[in-house]
Amino acid sequence: MPETILDNDFALTQYYSELSLLKIVWKNKPLMLEDYQNVYLNSLTFQQTHPVYYTLSDITAQNAIPAEYTKWFNEYVLPTAKRQGAVRLGIIITGNVLKMLYINTALNISKQFGISMKAFKTESAALAWLIEEAPMQDIPPK
Repeated sequence: MPETILDNDFALTQYYSELSLLKIVWKNKPLMLEDYQNVYLNSLTFQQTHPVYYTLSDITAQNAIPAEYTKWFNEYVLPTAKRQGAVRLGIIITGNVLKMLYINTALNISKQFGISMKAFKTESAALAWLIEEAPMQDIPPK
């Protein structure tokens, strides 16, 4: 049973302790930078006291993200999450061109921080890659 970490107008964030997985489902609501940052800052704060090796972010309903938000995600969220133990990030996305640009940028930058990141069309495919195909050596020692 997931633990709800955040449920606001912009996103639902849940933690699956048995999988060490954080799931963010973005809602179809225009975001200000502060709203976007709040979702991730809340998740990173939670990660300080709970093992989160995997993150699943469903952006199928999320509106387009401005370049400024992407820059903050790439420069702050990715390195912070890695320092706190993140190993893999799966993204559920539809074929929107702007979203694909956002994801491709993040995919390239995530490699610099040693986080494996992939985009998927379905949650089941993303979960299979995140959990079932993750090599055990990727998991940090406790």
